[in-house]
Amino acid sequence: MWHYQARKKTIDGEVVYELVEAFPDINSHTENAVTVQADSKEELARWLRIAADDVEKYDVIDGDKE
Repeated sequence: MWHYQARKKTIDGEVVYELVEAFPDINSHTENAVTVQADSKEELARWLRIAADDVEKYDVIDGDKE
């Protein structure tokens, strides 16, 4: 089962956080940050809430150690 997770990276000396899809069963996550899209404003809000809940629930991935 996958979930959203925050990944921290340092780019040109600046720390940024991005959203990735994490796959804990295989200890992996998407290489590129994800874009949340939906068919309606309400559906987009629902997915953004799911993503926000996951970001708060799971530890941040340290993208500088990859």
